[in-house]
Amino acid sequence: MNMEPLISALQATNKPVCMKVADALSTQNQEGTSYDLHLRSADLNLEDVTAIVKAIHAIYESGNAKLRSLSMSYNGNIGDEGMTILAKYLPRSVQEIGLVRCNIGDKGAQALISWMADASALGMLCVEENALSSEMKTQIKQEGKGRRMMLVV
Repeated sequence: MNMEPLISALQATNKPVCMKVADALSTQNQEGTSYDLHLRSADLNLEDVTAIVKAIHAIYESGNAKLRSLSMSYNGNIGDEGMTILAKYLPRSVQEIGLVRCNIGDKGAQALISWMADASALGMLCVEENALSSEMKTQIKQEGKGRRMMLVV
């Protein structure tokens, strides 16, 4: 699988967590058809998130590999705008998402719910410790309830 777009996007951040993940991806067995991307506490900003998710999208569209699990938890600069960008470009084949304490509010959550409507493979979603209203938390849980074996935290 050609992971070069993602490796380049991660390296361009010049952030330690991203550099470590880029190194791991570059040495990873290239025979797999899926991969996990865990960027917890990476100090990601909107520019980083945009470049990374566009690279994920490009890899998915080329048929090279599918992202199985994504965690961008503990990146407080993601916010509503970053969540909206994620929802626009993140492939609907993702099975697990972690966005704990990313400063996502109701606007970003609405984009997430719209994305979830077409994300039939999603089995786990962790969005606790964000700036969500009670109503929005309920909507996210409701969207998850309609799915067999989905965990929403």
